[in-house]
Amino acid sequence: MIFDALFSALGTTYYYYFQTVMTAQHFSGRLITTILIASMALNIVAIQLTPWLQRHQTQHQLLYGLCLSMIMALLSAFSHAIGLLVLIYLVINSLMALIEPLFSNYYNQLIPNGQRATLLSVASMVFSLAMISAFPLIGWLIQRVGFAVTFGSCGLLTLIALLSLYGYARRRAVQH
Repeated sequence: MIFDALFSALGTTYYYYFQTVMTAQHFSGRLITTILIASMALNIVAIQLTPWLQRHQTQHQLLYGLCLSMIMALLSAFSHAIGLLVLIYLVINSLMALIEPLFSNYYNQLIPNGQRATLLSVASMVFSLAMISAFPLIGWLIQRVGFAVTFGSCGLLTLIALLSLYGYARRRAVQH
């Protein structure tokens, strides 16, 4: 639930703040509409891929792949290139579309029926708490250092967290 909440909060934050970037960069209404339609089409493709991915990869592989994809997208933001930032926007939206049915399936498999409503409420609350923390903090950072540096740094921090978790898991595996 924590992974889902943090991943979704980071993607949601990029989604909303990039819309501000499009306005600040004076994207035309047609260009913004085209980007949003492309995003919607990619989201549909991502959702349709979810069952196939679940059949061909383990849960661990999928979560690791999603995290690496998010990290690579966010690290790419350091380039400051507006075209690349648009591509990152599309990739992150696709990842967000992919994660929703993926976690819905995981929750349905892992949580007994009698506890599901309560634990899904907890998952929703964890996402809300992540957004309450992330959205203003990232907004403040964008004002201080800019959009690209803020999200590139988020990618760097996420990479460090992933490597730390991986190292911790390997140490635990060796101990047992």
